[in-house]
Amino acid sequence: MLNNRALLNFDDTARELLSLLHDRLAFDLWMITRVEDDDWVVLYANDHGYGISDGDVFRWTDSFCYRMISQGTARVVPNCEVNLTYADAPIGRQVSIGAYIGVPLVYDDSRLFGTLCAIHPTALPDSIAEEMPLIEILAKMLSTILSVCLEMSTQARHRDQNIANNLRDDATGLYSLNGWKQLLDNEGKRCRLYGYPACVISVHLNDLDQVYSDRGLTEGNHYLARLAQIVQSTARKDDIVARVGDDSFAILAIESTFAEGTVFLERLKLYLKLAQLNASTAIAVRAPKEYHLLEVWQQAENAASGAAEPGL
Repeated sequence: MLNNRALLNFDDTARELLSLLHDRLAFDLWMITRVEDDDWVVLYANDHGYGISDGDVFRWTDSFCYRMISQGTARVVPNCEVNLTYADAPIGRQVSIGAYIGVPLVYDDSRLFGTLCAIHPTALPDSIAEEMPLIEILAKMLSTILSVCLEMSTQARHRDQNIANNLRDDATGLYSLNGWKQLLDNEGKRCRLYGYPACVISVHLNDLDQVYSDRGLTEGNHYLARLAQIVQSTARKDDIVARVGDDSFAILAIESTFAEGTVFLERLKLYLKLAQLNASTAIAVRAPKEYHLLEVWQQAENAASGAAEPGL
């Protein structure tokens, strides 16, 4: 049974709800999913035979849930073989699906977040349709809890950034390395809970030491400040920008897909070119199973450090 503590925590709520549904309707797999572009991400899985786990990703348009939402087809199908709309779905060639239940999960403005759904390898009795009123109510409840938790998540993000304001780099005013690591850890937890996408962009000044050597301390500091200003001005309001090394910077593009992050990166590269700053850049994106943004940052750092030519 769902408890009061669970209602304050989406992770607990999701897991207890899936357990409750499996106990009542023994589908082999119950899932809470998120739709992000054409990715259908399994946020939470209660699996008893399919080998599917949290963080697995499928193609959204291949799924039964896509047909349920885009075509308005049945939300409960005791025997998928006799339902032509579902019988030819590509996901049915990846896993055996004899019975299906699916209902949408929505944001408070009615946009699609994902689905609450279940599949079973064999057909089930027609009587499972009698459970749909309960499942619809639970899905609405979960959508409401989700909306509240997402709002709380946004507020927590702002609090985290305010708290980290005392962890700033003196030379640039950006977050310091300690502030960056703290904020990445906190944001990574939110990514895990709600399936947020995220990208990290690394920027390395290639010739800062040479500038200090040739032009002196004042010009070197000015050169460093110009890069910091460009990086900060490129970022959006909630993005996290930090100086993570003597000549390196990083940006966390919050709730950004790889496609969105790439547009961001191209804009940054253009600004760097116009400012005639010799910098190498790279981007890495959080994979659904990658819960630690520090690892994503390291991927971007390695790529930026290994860039052979300026501006890449």
